[in-house]
Amino acid sequence: MRLAAFATVISCIPILVACNSVKGSCDRRADNHTCEETLASTIKDSAESHCPEDPISHVKGTWAAGACDHTNAIAACQDNLSRTWYYPGGSVQKPSHVAKWCSSISGKLLDANGKVLKDVAPEEAGPESDDKLIALVKSMGVPLESRIATLEKLTLPAAPHGPVHAGAGKHITAHAAVIDDGDLTYLTDLDSYKMQFPMPDGAQLRVCGTAVRKNKMAERDPKKQKEILTWCSTLEYLLVVRSPHLDSPKSYNGSNFVAGTVRGDVLVFELPSGKPLGGFAFHAESSKKAQSDALDSDFATNYQQAIMDGLAKSDHGSSVQITITPKQ
Repeated sequence: MRLAAFATVISCIPILVACNSVKGSCDRRADNHTCEETLASTIKDSAESHCPEDPISHVKGTWAAGACDHTNAIAACQDNLSRTWYYPGGSVQKPSHVAKWCSSISGKLLDANGKVLKDVAPEEAGPESDDKLIALVKSMGVPLESRIATLEKLTLPAAPHGPVHAGAGKHITAHAAVIDDGDLTYLTDLDSYKMQFPMPDGAQLRVCGTAVRKNKMAERDPKKQKEILTWCSTLEYLLVVRSPHLDSPKSYNGSNFVAGTVRGDVLVFELPSGKPLGGFAFHAESSKKAQSDALDSDFATNYQQAIMDGLAKSDHGSSVQITITPKQ
């Protein structure tokens, strides 16, 4: 106990004034190579309760009454409420990586001794090397790799070729991913690609692509990450939705609105072969009596129903359910 107390005092000597303001700290170095010091009494209770496992990121930590151990710290970012220290082992490898995050929250960049760092050009951190993720992807073997490889090489025809036909006695089942065509372009991008009315499985498919090709874990909860990768490795069909003519509904004057409309097509492929199985066109628009405060949800409901109706008409035995949730 004496040794632990002595180490804490030593770690605070370079920034004695700052250490005196620390209300507690959450050491997450074992999970994501950071340690966060709470500086404001107003958030101390919340920070302490969330430290064992953050409810959003699921990152685990250990709470301490004193400051973080700054030994080997790369740099820190401080705002009015907290100070986060970064350590080697993750995607953050130098102060410029910390500066990238710090500039986005108008924070103060500090060096390992707690002194303000100026004129450091922000630089995007690379993907984190994660041995556990590498092992998880490897355990999925050929089934996962073959599907990602197929998605990377997939070429979309100019138009659907005939009705959907999965083969003798076969139908498009729930073992299918429904995505936008843009999800293929951004298969290893978790952040840049945004849609107002995204297809239900695009984000999960990009989680798989990013894990396999960039060794980047999108889900902090390892159990959830494994579930998504397992889902990817067992997909039998892929439905690619193209909606080149999409106008979102717009409200005006409080009670009136301009109807949303979408025209496009759906291309169906077998996995992991990538064999095209046909497709169909669809059209949807807002309900004539849609409520002005529920335009997006009304349009999304009609959008998803048009796709399901088109699939059912093209493949009478299909059992794919689609839920489109508008982005807020």
